[in-house]
Amino acid sequence: MSDTTSWPAGSATGLGPLPGTDIGEAVRAVVGELPELPFVPALPARGVGADPVGRTIALLVDIFGEVVPSGWRISRRPGMDDRRAKDFRQWDLDAVGEHARAAERLKIHLLGPWTLAARLELPSGNLAVGDPGAVADLAGSLSEGLTQHLAELGRRLPGVEIAVQLEEPDLGAVLDGPIPTASGFGTLRHVPVDTVRTALADFVAALGERPVIAAGVPAGPLWELLRAAGFGALTGAMADITGRSSALLDAVGQVVQDGIRLQIELPPDAKTSTVGPALLAGWRQIGYPIEDVAGAITPTAAGGQADTIATAVQRMKVARDLGRALLEPPDSWL
Repeated sequence: MSDTTSWPAGSATGLGPLPGTDIGEAVRAVVGELPELPFVPALPARGVGADPVGRTIALLVDIFGEVVPSGWRISRRPGMDDRRAKDFRQWDLDAVGEHARAAERLKIHLLGPWTLAARLELPSGNLAVGDPGAVADLAGSLSEGLTQHLAELGRRLPGVEIAVQLEEPDLGAVLDGPIPTASGFGTLRHVPVDTVRTALADFVAALGERPVIAAGVPAGPLWELLRAAGFGALTGAMADITGRSSALLDAVGQVVQDGIRLQIELPPDAKTSTVGPALLAGWRQIGYPIEDVAGAITPTAAGGQADTIATAVQRMKVARDLGRALLEPPDSWL
């Protein structure tokens, strides 16, 4: 399992996407509001190449992508779309190198190998996830490219610890199938769970002891797969803890028992004064001591693209204030 003790109790973070197109402004805002666990922002408003698939394709080694009417497709040589995605990556590195030097740690985020394969077409038009060889090539290329990217970040930010957040929102669809063919008239079989788990475990193991976080996978049965693959932290929603579903509470309780940290995404309109007592009430339902909550849960600013950077900053402030308050919760919350 990846190291889970890299950020202190009381930390807060965010998932990644922010509004606007100014990467320097976005990095400054994140580092200023979330100093314990800042993240490299994604700015999808910049267009093609700044979307989740494009940002991940920019890391691939010897595999290129282009945008076609149905989405991203593997191309035989680098073209305009591929170069644009790589340019965004370089600009992001420049901004991080300039504005995050004082940070002790930094979190990067990208699509995991299964969601990338489920969203990227082969030259034939079929999704890569339906071809085991293509999946293996993508995973290997992404692992190699991510290793190079982490090394570049290390050169620009010496001494800063880098955590990796792998986003796998399509994992359930990959496992459940069926996967449509390019024509739309046929389907491909689902991917066996052992195959998915082994590939994720290999990917996580290749990152060594650095913290690796899974995001985009709802609490429930799939968390068992992620636990087995070695992720050191998982991302859930407030409702996973504050709701009354015994199945969700059991899933949360199991990962806490295993020492896996939880990034809990706050609602977009969350206020510290209301979300704090609700979170502690849910924590008590799980059955763990209140004094453990700050080390187990990392409040996470609401995902999605806010209307303005000011709105996004306010969401980060709420997450930061909640994280610090969990260290010594007010009596009124208990």
